[in-house]
Amino acid sequence: MKGIDGARSGSVASSAVADAFARRREAGLALVECAEAVTATAADMAARFGAGGRLIAFGNGAGSTDAQHIAVEFIHPVIYHVL
Repeated sequence: MKGIDGARSGSVASSAVADAFARRREAGLALVECAEAVTATAADMAARFGAGGRLIAFGNGAGSTDAQHIAVEFIHPVIYHVL
């Protein structure tokens, strides 16, 4: 990777990669801590959807982008069950 002055800046690149992995690790550990609550919430949502319930997602600014993203996940999930 080249820096601003055109010189190689490998340590900058590896530092950025290490920072990115650290952020992912922190998020993953936080999810593990909440795994039971996430599982219970998912089961509750599945039961409600199965009974005809709906998800209404909305937001303002960046929150509207998050709302659109979650709506798409329910319409077109990333993970498919293949038989």
